[in-house]
Amino acid sequence: MRENIRCVYVREYSELPGLQQAGTVQYELKEYDGRYHLCTRRMPGGKAGAFCLSGVTESTAQNLLRFLYENSVEPELALAVAQDCMEEPARVWQAAENGNS
Repeated sequence: MRENIRCVYVREYSELPGLQQAGTVQYELKEYDGRYHLCTRRMPGGKAGAFCLSGVTESTAQNLLRFLYENSVEPELALAVAQDCMEEPARVWQAAENGNS
């Protein structure tokens, strides 16, 4: 299986006592043989969300990734947001644990 990283965004958060901990959220787009794999990961803490996307152009997949990044979508909500945003013929589904579904 051929894997190509297409785009990565990283959002940094400052420590705000009583409001939020310092950390980052990474938004990543990879292409696996015509399917796109989007992964969001919070560090530290390791919460992640991963899903696959097909039936779209690379530009559309990049736009979705940018949308998730610009709107600070939480990793655990990324799949649901993508499913709400995408229209036919796009297909959005949960990625396998190893990230290669």
